[in-house]
Amino acid sequence: LTNFLFSRPKNIPVYHCCTGHLGTLTWGKVAEYGLHHLATNSLENAISYPHLQFTENRFRYHYLRVLQEVIPAFILDCYMRVVGRKPMFIKLSDRIYKSVRTLDFFTSHSWLFPNDNSVFLQNQMNDIDQKIFCFDLKDLDWFQYWNNYCMGAKQYLLREDVSRTSKCMKRYKRLKRLQNVLYFTAIAFVIKSIFFKSFKFRRIFVILFRIMFFAISAIARKIGLQRE
Repeated sequence: LTNFLFSRPKNIPVYHCCTGHLGTLTWGKVAEYGLHHLATNSLENAISYPHLQFTENRFRYHYLRVLQEVIPAFILDCYMRVVGRKPMFIKLSDRIYKSVRTLDFFTSHSWLFPNDNSVFLQNQMNDIDQKIFCFDLKDLDWFQYWNNYCMGAKQYLLREDVSRTSKCMKRYKRLKRLQNVLYFTAIAFVIKSIFFKSFKFRRIFVILFRIMFFAISAIARKIGLQRE
């Protein structure tokens, strides 16, 4: 290792500490781990249950943004005006949108940074040096990493009391139930407005429901979940 460090190379070697192709973290894993730890390390002032979704379709993105961000922000601002408080959610939604647009190029493209020199340097080290100067990211536990990340953001960035996490989790559960109620209420309203407004559509809906019911019953009988 000493000869390797003090020998003069022909080209300037570059060493960097990154995952590269070792233990790569995808956006899907970021969403999975982040949402899991946000649910367990709940925030005190959350106004909705955390949700993160990636899409490459710009039309779908703007549709989801209007449906899930702009409209709820407008409703909350109306409520703030009614109770005599300063509206803030539309501005917050715009700030989030600008941040997303700023990161759009980086989140929609991928790069590969080979760290062959760092791997080679590590392989030249003995076992003791590898433990003392450990920079091997191959076995990095990303699940635990995001747990520490969320806890650090909660405690040091937002300055929230960690001891109140259990109380915040109860709030998150209520927000999740409320979100589900609003979601199914909206679906029921759309179904009622479209299918039950016309007798023809109502009959089509009933026929489709019966077909689905008979199909589920047939499958249940076939796999033995329903007795003859």
